Order: sequence, then C-alpha cells, then structure tokens
Amino acid sequence: GTPRAATLTTADIEIAGPSAGMGTGTGYGVQITRVSRDNTYKLDLSSVYIHSFGNDGIKVSNAIVSTFDVVICEENAGHGFNIHGVSGGSAGTSCVFNVCYGNGNGQAGFHVDTMVYMQFNACAADSNGIAYEVIGASNHTQGLSFSGCGYEAPVNRSGSYPGIGWKINGGAGIGLYNC
Repeated sequence: GTPRAATLTTADIEIAGPSAGMGTGTGYGVQITRVSRDNTYKLDLSSVYIHSFGNDGIKVSNAIVSTFDVVICEENAGHGFNIHGVSGGSAGTSCVFNVCYGNGNGQAGFHVDTMVYMQFNACAADSNGIAYEVIGASNHTQGLSFSGCGYEAPVNRSGSYPGIGWKINGGAGIGLYNC
C-alpha cells in the first residue's frame, strides 16, 4: 500500500487557553477529528504543555499508531486527555503514552473510550474529578495496559466526576501493573 504521512508531529510547545487557572469557554487545546478516513494516523506529540481551556486539553478521534511523550494537560474544564474511537463503531488502536500528566482538570485526567491496544507508562493524574476513566463495550475497548501509573488528591467536581482514582466501566483485558 501507499505509505501514510504523519497527521501531526509536534515537539517543545506550549498551548495556552484564554484564561489562567481552570479554563473557561468552550475551546479545546488540541482537537483532532477524523473526517474522510477511518482514523487519525501517526500522531507524534513530544514535550507538549496544554493548559487552561474551557473544554478538553487534547481530544483525539480514532488515533492509531500514535505516540504521546511527556505531554501535560492541566487546568482544563473538561478532560485532560480525551482519546476515543467511534462509540459503537470503529475503535482507535496502537497508541502509547509515556510520562504524560493530567493535572487539575474538571473531568478526567485521562478519558479513554472505544480504544484497543494501548500502553500507558509512568503517567500521573492528580487533582482531577476522575484520574483514569476507561469506558466502552468489551469488543471496542480492550488490551489496555497501565504500567507504573498513579494519581494523587482526586477532587469531587460533580456527580459524574466525584473525585476517584480509577473508573473502568466496560472493556476487556485492561491491566493495572504496579500502579
């Protein structure tokens, strides 16, 4: 087949929302949505700092074969990281998160829905409504591994985000190792 070019490669950048502290408004720090293809292919974010947006820090639809290294999402009113496939449809796949940090977000530090074959290494999620939220049907969310990941000081933000560390609702083959 024809080789695919990277959808997004970025390093050593800060993306700041319109207000200091918890973001206001409805904007996203980074939003990548599939349009005509089934996925967003080969995202590579390294040393990226996203903060103070009124919605999610990062929202990515159907990411495949992608890497997030030392990415920090904090003080966003939505999720820090919102990585998802199509609910009831095509899942994203084969993504790695290395030393990423979701801090002080209004919803989840890491929200994962309808994704398969993912690895989280040495990630942290502090002071969020939920540190790590994994949802999806067993055939659409599977093969997720969290190794050496942790959280501190969850905050009760709402009934849906009541200040808990891990919320796993559905899925199969989800492992927490030395967390």
